[in-house]
Amino acid sequence: MTVGFTPFFSRLIEANLRELDQGRIEATRVIGVTTPQFIFRILLLPESLSGIIDSATIILVGLVEDNASRVRSARAASAISHSPTITSAGSRN
Repeated sequence: MTVGFTPFFSRLIEANLRELDQGRIEATRVIGVTTPQFIFRILLLPESLSGIIDSATIILVGLVEDNASRVRSARAASAISHSPTITSAGSRN
């Protein structure tokens, strides 16, 4: 199940990262910010973190919903296969 949701999650992450202002990215590069500082402290992660959390929440809700519907379907199928049947003679099997 998780593997099935991975492409959706990665697309949401990509969309959040693409929303960053290119001018700010270029400005951080010009002033000499190192790549780790750029990613973790200055711009990339702090600016996109709220969108990433929103995306992760959407994916988590989808996973829980999908799992719950699979459990319901499995229980319904189990209940149908284990229900007693009545034959034409009126006895239960």
